[in-house]
Amino acid sequence: MPSPALAQRRRFCATGRGSVAPVLPSLHLVVPAFNPGPSLDAFLPELLGALAETGSPHRVQIVDDGSRSAERHRISETSVRLSDRFSNLAPVLVLAENRGKGAAVRAGWESAADAAWLGFVDADGSVPASEVVRLWGVSASAKGCTCLLGSRRRVPERTVQRRWHRHVLGRIFAYFVWRTLELPVHDTQCGLKLFPGWCYRTIAASLREERFAFDVELLCRLRAVGCILVEEPIDWADRGKSTLRLCTDGPQMLTALGRIRRRLKGNG
Repeated sequence: MPSPALAQRRRFCATGRGSVAPVLPSLHLVVPAFNPGPSLDAFLPELLGALAETGSPHRVQIVDDGSRSAERHRISETSVRLSDRFSNLAPVLVLAENRGKGAAVRAGWESAADAAWLGFVDADGSVPASEVVRLWGVSASAKGCTCLLGSRRRVPERTVQRRWHRHVLGRIFAYFVWRTLELPVHDTQCGLKLFPGWCYRTIAASLREERFAFDVELLCRLRAVGCILVEEPIDWADRGKSTLRLCTDGPQMLTALGRIRRRLKGNG
């Protein structure tokens, strides 16, 4: 059960009411993008506007994960257009080829040596901008090495809209994560996570996974050094098409779990 102080902070962030605006720790938020289409055009101004309203120090970094040329141009145009309104939008970081979500996130975090908190959020807008701000608000009351993980767990106060096949596949993968790694996290793959910067820097050199298994390896490494993983249920609505290809990515993700286990045991 959360402490009274943490519960009060959550209520403030959920309602936006309060006599004194909270002072939030500095945040460097990465938005990994691979051929995002119009979804990023709609989501990014909402995200930047919501973060700006907090008045707290932050920086948003889009990392283009090897998108095709037309999409790369679109991402660049969107960024340039919005940078006139939002000074906290960093220039787009472009990867020459598609390397995967994990590689994109880590590339963005490497340019944020001074941020107290690091985070990432999906580019498609499945996570509302208001939920990003709400989770950032929770970080103001987080103690020590607490890491905050958005979770698509269905609880009364949150709204989760998922396509049935995505939900089923997610639960199957979560089962294998538990059986293989005994990682006590309900939803490892949710596209919103925030971490104290020093926690990530402690384990950054040990990370190897660059694609969808990145989340799992990251959480396992953080837990291994004593970090506390706290899942915060969030609002979620599936947007656009998933970049996960079941026939190829599914077996590769399961294989990756074995690799991660061997590394954690010092055998790989």
